[in-house]
Amino acid sequence: MAFCPNCGSKLDGDPAFCPSCGTRLNVTRSQKTDYSDDLKKVADNLKDLTDTPDTTDHYDPRDISDNKLMGILCYLSILWLIPFLTTKDSPFVRFHLNQGLLVLIVELAGAVMQFIPIVGWLIGVIAFALSIIGIVNVVNGKVQELPLIGKFTLLK
Repeated sequence: MAFCPNCGSKLDGDPAFCPSCGTRLNVTRSQKTDYSDDLKKVADNLKDLTDTPDTTDHYDPRDISDNKLMGILCYLSILWLIPFLTTKDSPFVRFHLNQGLLVLIVELAGAVMQFIPIVGWLIGVIAFALSIIGIVNVVNGKVQELPLIGKFTLLK
């Protein structure tokens, strides 16, 4: 049951104006939609997607600080080979080599799928975003899995 905020008269239906005093009713009940539950569900789903394990405390801080450049190269497509051939015995670099290899596989899948409209482009955008996330993790000295693909281990 709705009432006019000005005069308190009972409102039937969803009128734009109060039938008693003529006050304009800003938002009718049919226009008033609460999306907060939907937004909360989307936020929870995104949090579940991006809330990946951070195991930075299991790694040597000196190893992390000494190998950030090599960690960044792990996420730059074919440049992945440089740290693979030079510093693969560093646990920090080894972790990011695995993550970078997963991103490289996604990039290659996007390249193969380029002939399918939108799909190949979308996969390429996802690979680019994952690369950025990985580089940000390296720069911040974090050892954290990437969303979606980070849980897979190809290099031990």
